[in-house]
Amino acid sequence: MPVNMNAPVSTAAGYKAPDLKETPQPETSQAEKAAETTSLPKKDTFSPDLDKINRMKTENLNNIAAFKRMVYSLLKEQGVKFSEAFGEQIEIDESTRLAAQQAISEDGEWGVEAVSNRLLEFAKALAGDDPSKIEELRDAVKAGFGAAAKVWGGEMPGITQQTYARTMELFDEWAAEYA
Repeated sequence: MPVNMNAPVSTAAGYKAPDLKETPQPETSQAEKAAETTSLPKKDTFSPDLDKINRMKTENLNNIAAFKRMVYSLLKEQGVKFSEAFGEQIEIDESTRLAAQQAISEDGEWGVEAVSNRLLEFAKALAGDDPSKIEELRDAVKAGFGAAAKVWGGEMPGITQQTYARTMELFDEWAAEYA
C-alpha cells in the first residue's frame, strides 16, 4: 500500500489514533489483581493523563513520519521503489548516513536515552498517580520488546537491547520511588 508522505501524521499509513476517553474499562483489571499481591499503595481512582498521552502520541507519529520521509527521499533519489527496497543493498549518501547516525546517537531522537525516557513517560501518563500500575506497564513494555525480538528472528539489534535494559532500569527507579 503506498504511503502518502505528505499526509497529516494522524492519517499517515492509514493510522487513526483511538479516542482514549471512550475506551471501555474492564471490571477487574490486571493491575487491580496485581495490586492485591504487591505492597505498593493503591489509589481509589485511576486517572491517566490523557492530554499528555495524546501529545506524546502526536509527537511520536511526527517523528516516525519525518523518519519515513527521510528514507523515502533517499530511495527516491536512487530510483528505487519503496516496495522493492527491502532485501536489496542500498547506497546511502553521506548526508543521509550522518542524519541517521545522529538520530540514533546518545543525544539523538531515536537514541537509547531518548526512547527509554519516552517509554517511561508514556507509562507514567497511563498510570496517572497510581503506582499499582507500574508492574502491569512494565510487563506491557516487556511484551512489546518480546514481539520486536520475534520480528528480528529472536535477537534484537544492539541499540534495541540497550534501550530495553535502560527502560527496565527506569522502571526500577520509578518503582523505588514508592518502596
